[in-house]
Amino acid sequence: MLTGLPVVVRGWSGMGTEGPEVRLGIRNDGTEMMEIALEPLGEDYWLRPGERVFVVIVDEPGDSSAPFEVQQSSQRLAVCCNRSLFWVVDDAGNELECGYQRPEPAGAAPKRRSFFRRLINAPGE
Repeated sequence: MLTGLPVVVRGWSGMGTEGPEVRLGIRNDGTEMMEIALEPLGEDYWLRPGERVFVVIVDEPGDSSAPFEVQQSSQRLAVCCNRSLFWVVDDAGNELECGYQRPEPAGAAPKRRSFFRRLINAPGE
């Protein structure tokens, strides 16, 4: 969806930050978690079944190349952003951090409470 409205992105000045916002909506219609890999930075975002996010870029005037390229495998979607400014937001427009909902690796040891937490939460242990 191209809004066509000029934007200035979060205080980045003089770096080609004015231009229309272009959004690529992605929804997980599967039954398992799905990874979105945002290239070229290698950032990862994980979607639960039924969840939707948007990859947002600021289009650069005069650039006629495709703003996104998408490659899909079984539970992974790679999105290559062909512009210099891009980010990921949820349905409400909140910017998401790299590693959003990243699952724990299989076989990883359970997270242990810190020594301090054990002291204050488990007197007498």
